[in-house]
Amino acid sequence: MIDSQTLSRYVKSSWDLQRDGHPEHMIRRRHRQGDAIKLAPGQYIESSAWNDLFPVQKHLARVIAYSRTLHNPVFTHYSAAAALSCEMLHVPHDVHVRGFEGSKQQGVIYRQDNVSQKSMTRTVRCGRDTLTVVDPITALIGCVRDAPIREGLVIVESALQRLGERLSYGRLHEALSEVKRVRGARKARYIADIMSPLSESPAETLARLAFLDLGLKPVQQYEIPTHRGVYRVDAALVKERLVLEIDGALKYQSGQDVLDEKVREDAIRLEGWDFVRFTWEDVLHPARVERKLRRKGIV
Repeated sequence: MIDSQTLSRYVKSSWDLQRDGHPEHMIRRRHRQGDAIKLAPGQYIESSAWNDLFPVQKHLARVIAYSRTLHNPVFTHYSAAAALSCEMLHVPHDVHVRGFEGSKQQGVIYRQDNVSQKSMTRTVRCGRDTLTVVDPITALIGCVRDAPIREGLVIVESALQRLGERLSYGRLHEALSEVKRVRGARKARYIADIMSPLSESPAETLARLAFLDLGLKPVQQYEIPTHRGVYRVDAALVKERLVLEIDGALKYQSGQDVLDEKVREDAIRLEGWDFVRFTWEDVLHPARVERKLRRKGIV
């Protein structure tokens, strides 16, 4: 995955391109031909680099571009979350900048931060660029009020993982719980009630939400002692002795990885545990999660 420093280098101004030997007419022609993507006025990225980016990285590239063209922008909502390295299921095209709600210019939506606490700002370094963003709690409240519950929960739980000590679970829980009498307040309070700092990926977040909707509360990151040592699993229904593994992405990329995982699973099974594995496609469609659990007699 491309880091923010590399992403900053990928975003080039017209002046950068001209300095590298691309006159203005060539820049316009490459843009028309689809060889360069225009991110903001006078800011471009090569199509070959653009096509290799994940959606949240594409949004961050636009944030970097607009940080160079707008006057002292403070990024908020999804754009602040992207700058803070949060995961997202869906990413908006336009960047979100703090300002008068409803105002808009090409590629930019201005948003107000409706929070009870005073909103602070912080700076985030992206290579040679410095982005000014609202504080994490303000950004997360904005996102969860806008997004469907599953998308808001992915953003929040990824923030708890990525930001570590920079984001207090207790303070975030308190802030979300205090959102009242505004659009999305009920969603914010619900997410406060169910969020967990233990979900290590969007796939784990979506799986856990599916489990909760089925009335199940598995223990996350559960440790199981075996004759080969203690193994940690994504989640477990302890009473039923059922391991719930979420393979949201390709975890095992080599033959040795596959062998190690088989040894691990065999050792856990010898202790009387059974397994159910969920793919990314499963957790995107909760009915598939329910079907797999139903086959085990759990629901």
